[in-house]
Amino acid sequence: FAIKVNLQDLIMYGYILIDLGQYQKSEELFKDLTLDFDFTEINYALANIYERTNRKQDAIEHYEKTITNNPEFEQAHFSLAYIYDEISEDEAKDFENENVQKAIKHYKESIRLNDKNFWSFINIGSIYERYNENEKALNYFLKAYEIDKNKDMVSYNLGVVYYKLKEYDKSL
Repeated sequence: FAIKVNLQDLIMYGYILIDLGQYQKSEELFKDLTLDFDFTEINYALANIYERTNRKQDAIEHYEKTITNNPEFEQAHFSLAYIYDEISEDEAKDFENENVQKAIKHYKESIRLNDKNFWSFINIGSIYERYNENEKALNYFLKAYEIDKNKDMVSYNLGVVYYKLKEYDKSL
């Protein structure tokens, strides 16, 4: 009596383990799969595990592998940008910091691939606002507002940027 399991079933099982918070088991499964396969989805899954377990450098490595295998993988660009953004918040004092620029690059690529990704617009706008690039921040926040006018976060961010731009009547 033999059980036949295909690769997609194993990948799905790995994602179920992630959802259950069983990161070590899912990591072992995906690492075993990488011995035989070099699929984009496996690298993405490993990156996701590493991100959830705060292993940022490992996550970066696997998101980059994912993007190398599939440059059109929008969620990998978004996730990689998010990690670079987190790192830059902790360490960057100026806009020209390498991690800040990498975050911007990957958020822009995420937007190119999916121009309805609300969070890419919010996050890149927040980077620009953090470094007082307020005109650029305003443009991204306005695009986020076009996507979803009901998000309080957009209204708040627009208010902050309008205030910094001394457009007080719009900041309310």
